[in-house]
Amino acid sequence: MSNESIQNLLENSKHLDIDTIIKVGEEPNIKEFKAHSIILSAGSPYFKTALSSRWARKENGIIIFNKPNISPPVFETLINYIYTKTFPNKSEVSFLEIFIAADEIELYELSQYVKKLLLETNSAWKFPKDFITICEHDTFIDLYESALNFVRNEAHEYFIKGQFSKALKLFKKILINGQYDLDYQEYASNWNLSSNKCGLKNLNKLINALNKNTILTSLNLTDNNLGVNGGKLLVDALCKNSTLISLNLGSNKLESEGGRALAGALYKNSTLTSLNLYNNNLESDGGKALADVLCKNTTLTSLFLCSNYLGSKGGKELANTLCKNTALTFLDLCDNDLGSEGGNALADALCKNFTLKDLNLYNNDLGPEGGKALADSLCINTSLTSLNLRFNNLGSLGGKALADALCKNSTLKDLNLKDNNIGPEGGKALADALCKNTTLTSLNLGNNDFGSVSFIPSHFKLSGRKTLTDALRKNTTITSLNISSNNLGPEGGKALAYVLCKNSTLTSLNLDSNNLGSKGGKALADALCKNSTLTSLNLDGNDLGSKGGKALADALCKNVTLISLKLRYNKLGPEGGKAIADALCNNSTLTSLNLHHNELGSGGGKALADALCKNSMLTSLNLISNELGPEEGKALADALCENTTLISLDLECNNLGSEGGKSLADALCNNTSLTSLNLRSNNLGLNGGYAIIDALYKNTTLKHLDLRDNNLRRVYALFEVLCKNTMLKNLNLDGGEAITNLIRKNVTLTSLDLHSNGLEPEDGKALIDALGKITTLTSLDLSSNCLGSEGEKALADALYKNSTLTSLDLSNNLIGSFGGKALADSLCKNYTLTSLNLHDNNLGSKGGKALADALCKNLTLTSLNLSSNNLGSEGAQALADALCKNSTLISLNFQKNEIGSKGGKILADALCKNTALTSLYLCDNYLGSEGGIALAGALCKNSTLTSLNLYNNELGLNGGYALVEALCKNTTLKTLDLRGNNFKGKEAFIETLVDALCNGTTLTSLDLCSNGLGSKEGKILADAFYKITTLTSLDLYDNNLGSEGGKALANALCKNSTLTSLNLRYNKLGSEGGKALAVALCKNSTLTFLNLRYNNLGSEGGTALADALCKNSTLTSLNLYNNILGPEGGKALADALCKNSKLTSLNLSSNELGSEGGKALATALCKNFTLTSLDLCFNKLGSEGGKALAEALCKNFTLTSLNLHYNNLGLEGGKALADALYKNSTLTSLNLHSNELGSEGGKALVDALCKNSTLTSLGIQNNNIGFNLESNNPNLKIHQ
Repeated sequence: MSNESIQNLLENSKHLDIDTIIKVGEEPNIKEFKAHSIILSAGSPYFKTALSSRWARKENGIIIFNKPNISPPVFETLINYIYTKTFPNKSEVSFLEIFIAADEIELYELSQYVKKLLLETNSAWKFPKDFITICEHDTFIDLYESALNFVRNEAHEYFIKGQFSKALKLFKKILINGQYDLDYQEYASNWNLSSNKCGLKNLNKLINALNKNTILTSLNLTDNNLGVNGGKLLVDALCKNSTLISLNLGSNKLESEGGRALAGALYKNSTLTSLNLYNNNLESDGGKALADVLCKNTTLTSLFLCSNYLGSKGGKELANTLCKNTALTFLDLCDNDLGSEGGNALADALCKNFTLKDLNLYNNDLGPEGGKALADSLCINTSLTSLNLRFNNLGSLGGKALADALCKNSTLKDLNLKDNNIGPEGGKALADALCKNTTLTSLNLGNNDFGSVSFIPSHFKLSGRKTLTDALRKNTTITSLNISSNNLGPEGGKALAYVLCKNSTLTSLNLDSNNLGSKGGKALADALCKNSTLTSLNLDGNDLGSKGGKALADALCKNVTLISLKLRYNKLGPEGGKAIADALCNNSTLTSLNLHHNELGSGGGKALADALCKNSMLTSLNLISNELGPEEGKALADALCENTTLISLDLECNNLGSEGGKSLADALCNNTSLTSLNLRSNNLGLNGGYAIIDALYKNTTLKHLDLRDNNLRRVYALFEVLCKNTMLKNLNLDGGEAITNLIRKNVTLTSLDLHSNGLEPEDGKALIDALGKITTLTSLDLSSNCLGSEGEKALADALYKNSTLTSLDLSNNLIGSFGGKALADSLCKNYTLTSLNLHDNNLGSKGGKALADALCKNLTLTSLNLSSNNLGSEGAQALADALCKNSTLISLNFQKNEIGSKGGKILADALCKNTALTSLYLCDNYLGSEGGIALAGALCKNSTLTSLNLYNNELGLNGGYALVEALCKNTTLKTLDLRGNNFKGKEAFIETLVDALCNGTTLTSLDLCSNGLGSKEGKILADAFYKITTLTSLDLYDNNLGSEGGKALANALCKNSTLTSLNLRYNKLGSEGGKALAVALCKNSTLTFLNLRYNNLGSEGGTALADALCKNSTLTSLNLYNNILGPEGGKALADALCKNSKLTSLNLSSNELGSEGGKALATALCKNFTLTSLDLCFNKLGSEGGKALAEALCKNFTLTSLNLHYNNLGLEGGKALADALYKNSTLTSLNLHSNELGSEGGKALVDALCKNSTLTSLGIQNNNIGFNLESNNPNLKIHQ
């Protein structure tokens, strides 16, 4: 009988002879099915038995069979299959229920078919119901595992798409019904939505989920630009939620208003134990609100308030709270400018509080007085176990006071005093304290200018005063000690070595940058042979040399406790490298070894490779910048085939070449332990790149691979391999070519940088398929790639399908209006993109209008850059209309779009209505006074804008007055740029501005450069400085302030405690102004950036500033370009660099330093270890100055940028610098423009470039070299 005939029997059963009635389901869903027992028995062994005469129950000759555990829709599918052998595949019926029923009644073919669908297809499941069902059937293990995997992925997809309620529902079902590990429980209950993964667009969804949530315990919303409104929205959820115990709202611009709202929620919330409000600009008002609530809250135990501008007032309020609060155990107040007053208040509170255990006061300018107050409190407090006082300018007085406190305190275990200029006297006091203290286990004394005198044992000196080495001999509790950057020298190293032979508690010791030399290294090596407790030792930057390296190698053969050793920048050389390698063959404890920049060469590299074949303990090895070459690459590759323990290998900057790359690729096919490999800047080229790519097909362990700067252009295979590799999570190809199919099937990549890779329209089109399918990529940089309108249209199509990308950079791609329209269309339907950069794409007014229409519909974009697109007033009108409707955009860049005063007025009207925008750039738009006045009016009404750039808009005095008046009414603006707006010659204007600034504006940054203010106006500003308490950055460049204005500003700096950046370039300050500023720098403790370019300071001014640098401990950047400092000024500054440990950038261009000044600065570079950028162009250094600087480059390991343009270095100077490039491995930028190097100098540079692998920029224009220089380094750009 055919299937069709049997189907007819089933459909017409009431007219044919039926002998069986099957009742299925439960009340009220019971249904009867009439059937033929002979057909049922033939199709199912289960029914053959159940309907047999032995088991069947009959009524009036009809078999009555009950099956309540199968639902009517499921049984209908089963009986249809028995009769017809077909499966209808109805979506409304649960496949899982069909499988379970088919398995029970022994329909094996059907059950296996359905099981295959369930194992392979997510859509075959109905979650969460099916997941609960499968959890109740412990016999179907494979189906359970498949369901668990599918439901986890589905929950994750909901989570990624912002469907938080659905995600929580599934997570809850998994946790209640399934089997899971602790890692998954943490993933399901601890949500990380940091870095715009939530944002305002999804905040309401998240809040709804929180109101229903019963499993979520931790939520991270860091860096989501929630703003004040977002903070307020969260308040209601916190009041209702009863499960959340940890909430991170760091970097969300909550400000004082949001802080106050959250404080209100804490009154009602009774579950939250940890709250992180880092970097939210809460200010003193927000701090006070939180302080008030903490007096009543009894559940919060950890509070992070770092970088919130709380000030001394906020510090005092929190101090009062600590006197009453009995729950808080951890408080982070770092970087809040508490000052000595705030420090004193907190010290008083610690005398009364007995619950706080951990207090972080890093970078608060507490000063000696604050240090002494805290020291007094430590004599009374009995709960604090950890205290961070780093970078507080405590000085020797503060150090001594804390030392006295340590003699009495019996609870403190961890103390950080790094960067406090405690000095030798403070060091000796601390030494006495450590002899008596019995609780401290961790002490950080880095960068305190102790010198060797603080470490030479007292029995070697006449004073008999205890030193830190004496203390370490007697102390039995310290396990971790950091004394980096203290200029201990060889003698100090020897003294410490003597102590290590006797100390039996120290496990971690940091001696980074102490000029120990080979003698100090040898002494410490001897100590390691005897010491049996030290597990971690940092000897970076100590010039140990090969002799020190060999001594340490001998020690490693005998030492049985050390597991981590750092030897960066020690010039170990090949011999030292070989010795260390031999030691690794015998050592059985070391797991981490850092040999970064040690000139190991081929001999050292091969020896280490041999050692890796024998060593079975090392897990991490750093060989950055060691001149290894291709042969050493091969040797290391062979080692990786045999080694089974190494998991991290760093080979950056070793010129391995294509051969080394191919060898390492072969190794990756065999190695099963390595998870991280850094091959950046190795000139792998196409061949090496292809080999590595092929290896990724086979390798199953590597997760992190860095191939940047290897000339991998046009390696299309790279895309193909990543479609198949599922382990790699982090791939950095900056500088490699765009290969589109790379990301199509890869399931781990989240960020891809293809900036400046020569992509053309066809390449852009090829990205369509990839972006449509990828589910992990969130950030894509395609800037400067010539995609054109066609390529952009293709990308726009891709954005329709992509649901993960949040950041896209398409700047400088010649998109045009056509591409702009296509992109606008995609924005109407895309729901994930938050940041879009379209700078310099010639969109025109049509492209602008299209994008404006899109902004009316788009609900996710928060940042949009439309600068330099020729949008005009028409484009401005369209975007203004959009801003009235859009509620998500917070940053808009409209620079250089020629909108004029008309466009300015239009945008001003929009700002009166818009409630989301916080940052607006309108520079170079010819707004005029009318546009300025209109924008000023908008500022009086707008309550969200925090940053406004009006640079070069010809606003004039009328526009200026209007803006100043607006500042008195506006309560949100923090940054205002008014450069180049022609406010010239009006004292009254500056007085009006000063009055506004003194009367409580919110401005923190003000730019008034090129406005012709003059000395009188400068004095007016200066006189009011002590009253201005919000401004942190002031730019007065090109205002003709003169020496009188300079002196006035200098006096102001002595009183001001908020300004961190000051630009006084081109103001004719003269030597008197320079000397006055020098005096100010000795007293000021906040300024970090000072620009004094073109001020005719002279040698006297330069010498005065040099003296100031010996005392100042905050300035990091100083520009003295073109100040006629002369040789004397240069020498004075050189002496200062030997003592100063803060300055990182120094510009001394055009100062007539001469060879003597150059030599002095060269000597300073041998001793200074903080300066990274030095500009000496136009200084007539000559060949002698050049040679001196070359010698310094062989010893210095911090300088990255050196400008020697136009210095008459000549052939000898050029050759010397070329030789230095063989040895130096930190310099990335060198400018030798116009130095008469000649052809011989050029040849010397060519030879040097064959070995140097760190230089990325070299300027050699106008040197009469006679030929073009070339380099194998793909990252090096030679300007010639």
